[in-house]
Amino acid sequence: MMRTICCVSHPGLEDEIREAIEQEEEMKLVCELPYIQTVGKLVPLFKPDVVLFDMDGLQVGDAVSAVNKIKTELPHAKLIVLVSYGRKESELLRMMEADIDSLLEKTVQIRNQVINAIEAAMNNQYIMPHHLIDRLKKG
Repeated sequence: MMRTICCVSHPGLEDEIREAIEQEEEMKLVCELPYIQTVGKLVPLFKPDVVLFDMDGLQVGDAVSAVNKIKTELPHAKLIVLVSYGRKESELLRMMEADIDSLLEKTVQIRNQVINAIEAAMNNQYIMPHHLIDRLKKG
């Protein structure tokens, strides 16, 4: 079954992620949108199965607001948030409370992680790196 994917990214979608999606026969990138305040209303126009939301360059409040709007408009879409290393535990918790479906930290292995996270989210599984879980436990 074809999985449609929309990406939201302030700095622009990384080539690695785009290439990984394009190489999957059952995945199609239907839109790439820059982060703007109205992105929560734009994403639903494409009716994606999965939304990849890259938080780089965004305040956590702006990201949470956009995620909430997307989830309200597209309650069945899976929302996977990408974060850079070093985000505060409180910010990660706020994102998790926003009802996201997975949280990935951008690493050198992001290409494989994104594909695995999309498949897991479509099967109602939550993906989160172990070291982030450990950080949250200690926080």
